[in-house]
Amino acid sequence: MNRFPRVMAVRLGYDPEQVDDFVRRIERTLGLGPLDGPPVTADEIRNAKFAVKLGGYNETAVDFALDAFIVAVEARAGRDAAVPAVPPPAASDSVVKEPVTTEPVTTEPVAHEPRPVAARAPAAPASRTRAEERTRPQAAPAQATGRVEKTGTPPPEPGTPSWLETQAARVERVAFRPGRLGMGYREEEVDAFLDRVVATLRGTAAEPLTPEQVRKATFATVVFRPGYAIHEVDGFLAEMASVLERCP
Repeated sequence: MNRFPRVMAVRLGYDPEQVDDFVRRIERTLGLGPLDGPPVTADEIRNAKFAVKLGGYNETAVDFALDAFIVAVEARAGRDAAVPAVPPPAASDSVVKEPVTTEPVTTEPVAHEPRPVAARAPAAPASRTRAEERTRPQAAPAQATGRVEKTGTPPPEPGTPSWLETQAARVERVAFRPGRLGMGYREEEVDAFLDRVVATLRGTAAEPLTPEQVRKATFATVVFRPGYAIHEVDGFLAEMASVLERCP
């Protein structure tokens, strides 16, 4: 899985393994996973350095993402510092014999500093584009694979025309969440590739895709622009590769 676009094989770029490990630590610092070490600080991100290798990650894309991470880490640190610790109640040495009337207490809400947004996507047009139809809100509970509702009829046998049509319809209906922290796969490239998957399943492709091509598909990564969640696209394409392996 490529978190960032790569440079050409004859050029030097950031070592993908080092960058992926560092970004994973940042995500866990931001609460996107279990933290198995000290949290990453904003200064640590500013001073981060990576080895270079041929065909590595594009330095500009990585640097832009790290700038966004700095803002997010600083906002989280400020928000945590703004919440005061509540001291434990003191133990009472004497027993109160008279009834105590508790007055209602009005608690004013604490205003937390909102997480700053590095950049906002342009306003959507009145008509929904194809990318908008495939992009679903963050809170949607449905999985990216778009399960078919259960009915009383048994599912078609794998490899049959009806089964292939069912899989093609799934690809047409699939929806992905927006990328996290402003990063995701370029929507136009993913949409065009999924069209080829649909044509392959329906037998109308001039050059049908192989399971290996689907499993190893790569796309440009966008930063601060609308993009599909990387892990959801990779997971769905892995499932579609398994589907193609069962085609006759």
